[in-house]
Amino acid sequence: MEAEAATYRPSVFDSLLGYLAARGYPVPCDLLYRDVSAPVAPSPGLQDVLVRVHRDDGAAAQICERLVDLDEGFQEWRYRHAMIVERAAGDDAPDPRGDVFAPVFPDLWAVRSLL
Repeated sequence: MEAEAATYRPSVFDSLLGYLAARGYPVPCDLLYRDVSAPVAPSPGLQDVLVRVHRDDGAAAQICERLVDLDEGFQEWRYRHAMIVERAAGDDAPDPRGDVFAPVFPDLWAVRSLL
């Protein structure tokens, strides 16, 4: 029950968007008021905002970079978990690595190539 309830609360990423909006950045409204139970999808409009954040606001840019570090840690954990599952299940198991490398915060990764 508690885990299911957590899927209806704003995520860390939603909190970042609120923080950026409070600092005056034009975060797209459809992201600020999105269905928090839905996965985060890349947004070119948000990526434009994040480029501005990185260029104009050192403190907010550092928060974004820390979230990229956190995302990288998630990816590493998922990879290690997939390898453990693969070892335990043996050769007959389906490939558990499907989305192991999919980022949790795709816009934060995408903006790094735009800077």
